[in-house]
Amino acid sequence: MASSHQYTCLSPGLLSPSSSSSLKSASDDVSRYASSYALAQPYKHVQILPLMTPQAASGVRDEIISNLDASLRETDLFKVYQTPDLANLDKDAASSAAPHLLALLEAIYSEEFRAFVSQVTNCGPLRGDKVDVSCNVYANGGHLLCHDDVIGTRRVSFVIYLTDPDEAWEDEDGGALELFPLDTVENNNETQQHPQPSCIPTKRVPPTYNSMVLFQVTPGVSFHAVQEVYAEDKPRLSVSGWFHAATPPPGYDTNATLAQLLEGKGADALAPLAPLTADDNLVELRGVVNDVYLKPETQKQVRDSFDATGGSVELHDFLAPALANRVRAALKAADALDRLGSGRVPEDNAGIRTGWELQGPPHKRRFLEWCGGNGGGDDDDELGAVLGEVKRALASLAFGKLMSALTGDSLPSRARATARRFRAGLDYTVAHHGDLGAEDGEARLEASLTFAGGGEDDDAHETWASGEVGGFTDYVKATIDASSDKKKDDGDEEQEVGPVSKRRRKNDEESDKLAAAAEAAIYKDEDDEDDVLCSHASFNTITIVRRAPNMLRFVKYLSAAAPGSLCDVFVEFDR
Repeated sequence: MASSHQYTCLSPGLLSPSSSSSLKSASDDVSRYASSYALAQPYKHVQILPLMTPQAASGVRDEIISNLDASLRETDLFKVYQTPDLANLDKDAASSAAPHLLALLEAIYSEEFRAFVSQVTNCGPLRGDKVDVSCNVYANGGHLLCHDDVIGTRRVSFVIYLTDPDEAWEDEDGGALELFPLDTVENNNETQQHPQPSCIPTKRVPPTYNSMVLFQVTPGVSFHAVQEVYAEDKPRLSVSGWFHAATPPPGYDTNATLAQLLEGKGADALAPLAPLTADDNLVELRGVVNDVYLKPETQKQVRDSFDATGGSVELHDFLAPALANRVRAALKAADALDRLGSGRVPEDNAGIRTGWELQGPPHKRRFLEWCGGNGGGDDDDELGAVLGEVKRALASLAFGKLMSALTGDSLPSRARATARRFRAGLDYTVAHHGDLGAEDGEARLEASLTFAGGGEDDDAHETWASGEVGGFTDYVKATIDASSDKKKDDGDEEQEVGPVSKRRRKNDEESDKLAAAAEAAIYKDEDDEDDVLCSHASFNTITIVRRAPNMLRFVKYLSAAAPGSLCDVFVEFDR
């Protein structure tokens, strides 16, 4: 093992050098960083600045840009350009093509630096045989949603920022490391408390050039995210990864993000299924639903299409024009009031007012739900009022009869309807088992009536249809089997392996295998047969799906660049 004075890429004095005159300075650095770490909120973390000498930092940045290839990865959880695991870096080739990067990796995984990290974070011994690091670039629109980083034996997360040194990073550029405090919530009215993050972060750490952020990976505590990068031409470049311990942390199989994402079916329903309301005549839907869908000949055509696709259909111009125009005008006014969409940087509390409740937790979902009543409500909130009217109509027995006529399925008797607003730059849902469909193992009908904001112009329509700004709904098959020998290749500093990763439920004595396998994703993120249906956001379009019990769904994070917010009325039916 090289002695610390050989790690010349690191900032002078960061590690204890051989000279006694510099020993006190290095010790002071450890104490200063350890004190800052211990006092940090909402949980312990520290930003080390500067990490490297100016020459080394510049060299690492230039070598990554010039010599490493990064591929775009996008799932429900993230959108990022990423290199393969740098543990697999060819050292012979790197010694000439990327000597500064190679020197940095040797330094940060050295015995001395691991001891420094252990002293600062008080995390205990860190393994020297496990290198777990990659390079990541978040370009405009790039993001990573809330999670706690717990996989296998990870003990300390680190991020080394290599943003442009000649252009300061501003708050309006986005890309900050967001840290979330905990909310204490009751589960099913029991006394047991479950650690869950608040929907709004209380700390944002900027990606300051040549700095290193450290925090201990703690199940159900170390919740964090990468804020969307709003800047057009300022990519957020980092080298990031984890230091590993000998065994997984306590609570990894109960409190961690992954454990919560694998909770049983129906665990995350916002409300119980309720009997359909009494209006049972399709005539009652006149003025609500476009007349064309109330005609028997149209219903037969829709049924044939629904059967031909295996149980899904998309119907445009679904609401009656007058009602749809009310929704459009109300949504436009609400986005103008809340300054949302078209690249505007959103406020965390945008749109939260009387009748609108912020729903979380953010490692599973974040959006606003209209809870002000079915129709009427706050006289000053036309968006909530009109969505409430639509929600009431879609939860009626008359609408249940229409669903039966359009699909050929038997008449439902119960429904759960939700009116939601996904705010540009803030909101989404994540695929997870608690959102799986029927508890009884049978397929059920779901309908999502969407209203994509941004007006009637073709540019807005094309933007939504491209999928580049998110807002689309994806249905994918769940991968239930936990066992996998798949090697981890997602080295992002703040990301799980795959869109939603699944881990073994036992403390494997061969902990390196547990970490390396990092468990299979609960759905695959490649474009393969597991991607069942993708419905892009549009205005006044209803998507009807016969959802199989093993089918996950998510609404992709809505970029700040979206033309506006996305509203929907989502209804689940039960026979």
